[in-house]
Amino acid sequence: RAHTISPAMIVPTTTFRQILNQPLIGALIGSSLPIPYIEQLGMIGYDYIWVDSEHGTITPTEAQCIFTAAERRGMATLTRVPLQDSANVQRFLDCGTQAILFPQINCKSDAELAVQI
Repeated sequence: RAHTISPAMIVPTTTFRQILNQPLIGALIGSSLPIPYIEQLGMIGYDYIWVDSEHGTITPTEAQCIFTAAERRGMATLTRVPLQDSANVQRFLDCGTQAILFPQINCKSDAELAVQI
């Protein structure tokens, strides 16, 4: 008998590993990769995909494909954005990243700006 699993039922393994205080395994991606490669990372046990748009060449559109493939395999997604501006951050959030990493936080005012974005 076949069972279908809705996306709402998929819980990233990250949650379970955090509860068990186990190390997380992830991949840093700075350029576009074939989607089957992303999915294979999830199949072999990776917990998250970190898209580096600050130093890499990944656009929000390319990132959306990566996020979809990662989430399909139960991996969390996070993105380091190139600039601290709300439009740029919103583009990656709209494409499906689950977390944003802000670059160049060197002082309290930088951190406050990131929180306001």
